[in-house]
Amino acid sequence: MYKNEMSFEAALEPGVITQSILISLAIDQGPKGEAGRLFLQDGIELDKLKEIRIEFLNILNIDFLWVLKGLVKLTLSHNIIERIKNLDELVHLRELDLSFNHIKVMENLNNLAQLEILLLFSNEITVVQGIDNLSKLTILNIGKNKIANWEHVAYLRDFKALRSLNMCENPCAEIDGYTDYVFAFIPQLLYYQYRMIPEDARQSAIEKHYRVICNLEEIKAKKQAEITLQQEFEEKLRLLTASYVEYLDKDYLFQEMFVSDKDGKVLNRITKETQEIFEKYRESFSAICNELCELGLQEHKKRTEVILPFEVAVNESEENMQDESRKIVDEMLERKIVIFADIKDAVEALIEAEGDAAGEIAEKTKRLFNEFNYLLQNTRNRLMSKELVLHKQLEELNKVFKTNMTDIVNSFLEAARLIFSRLRDAEAEYNDSLNMAVLRHISGFCEDASVPVHLINQCGDKDTLAFTLATSHDIHLQIIDKRERRMINRLDDWLKEYIGQLITNETKRCRQHILEISHFFRSQEEEFNTLSVPQQLNITDIELDDVAML
Repeated sequence: MYKNEMSFEAALEPGVITQSILISLAIDQGPKGEAGRLFLQDGIELDKLKEIRIEFLNILNIDFLWVLKGLVKLTLSHNIIERIKNLDELVHLRELDLSFNHIKVMENLNNLAQLEILLLFSNEITVVQGIDNLSKLTILNIGKNKIANWEHVAYLRDFKALRSLNMCENPCAEIDGYTDYVFAFIPQLLYYQYRMIPEDARQSAIEKHYRVICNLEEIKAKKQAEITLQQEFEEKLRLLTASYVEYLDKDYLFQEMFVSDKDGKVLNRITKETQEIFEKYRESFSAICNELCELGLQEHKKRTEVILPFEVAVNESEENMQDESRKIVDEMLERKIVIFADIKDAVEALIEAEGDAAGEIAEKTKRLFNEFNYLLQNTRNRLMSKELVLHKQLEELNKVFKTNMTDIVNSFLEAARLIFSRLRDAEAEYNDSLNMAVLRHISGFCEDASVPVHLINQCGDKDTLAFTLATSHDIHLQIIDKRERRMINRLDDWLKEYIGQLITNETKRCRQHILEISHFFRSQEEEFNTLSVPQQLNITDIELDDVAML
């Protein structure tokens, strides 16, 4: 029977999802009767469909479904689909049925974060995977596939919303103890193979696998603790980087100095005295670094306390100007309505008027035209004036901010330079102390007992020792100097970029607003020029000079 079905499927041409098919299915599956008539009357809007069934159509590829952006339930069962794809746009999907297809891999499902029901019964899947983001998954039916191992049980344990699981007719489900394993390791399950899990069976399974569950919980807790520590480290690193003192906490800089200083490492391990000198140096150096780190955090806070009120002041100034400008424009538009209405009435009266009456109406109409022209000019001037005032205010704010922030940054850099100078002093002190300790050690060797072979290259004699210490000292100073330059350059670059961006933003904002004002009044003038005026009313001689006389 199964072979006959396969032969029948193979004989059919693969179906293709098209707009016409979707519309046809929407009509066929839509409401009937009066509701159906209204449904068709309003027109088929595919992006507003909530549910559709695309079954028994020999569909090979999932395609063209991005037009169904509002879809909540999608059925694609009983087709010949081989790959799950092109579903990323269906972000509102809550139920997806892909049963009775030829799918081998669970893929391209992670974007369906709202999915609650996933049906994959009767496919060719071997591994449960690719659904990590489906935190709302409640029902999973993946029965009659080719899943052989039990690894998916631990995987599904993390899906806290999962309440129903079907794994029947998979090789894994045929192995003794599998059901108990599922009951024990997925405690949130209420139904297995669509049957409620008896509480006594669950408890029995948990007791049977108690030790393994405890180990699993310990591993999970340890992993979570590691994740938490990593997140805390990354968050602290982000703050330290924003403060320009990243990797200056603890002994990161100290360790960096000895990464490429192999001879220096040898010297500080020669005797107990050299080891003590090294440890004392590490402690004092790290303490100075931590002091610099704390200073950086304090200065970052100080800069933030200046930046936030500055940005608030700028935003408030812009919002106040916008509010005032809006009121001015609203007043103009209100007056415009009245003037246009009067012009319309006057023009209509002028058409029928004769003699002196016509002349009086014509003069009145000209005055109305002049009044509106004056209204436009006056409103434009007021808006431009406010914009220029705001621009000067913001430029002044930027200058004050630049002065204050430059002082803050320079003060920080001056203090930082002094601390870096202390680091160099500590390095020089360590170098001298190590020199004396090693000299005492090698002077203790008599003529018959020479310096050990493994120390010949570092301190075979005084000259060799002096060269080794000088090289080590230079390496350390280069690391310290490089870190100091990095801090200074990054902070200087930030200040220049921030100040430059303020100027750029204000220039752009001012130009944009002036363009908006010009465009608005151009549109008003165009509307004004479209007014229908009788030929006997000559308004071509109305110039801006007439407006100025009002």
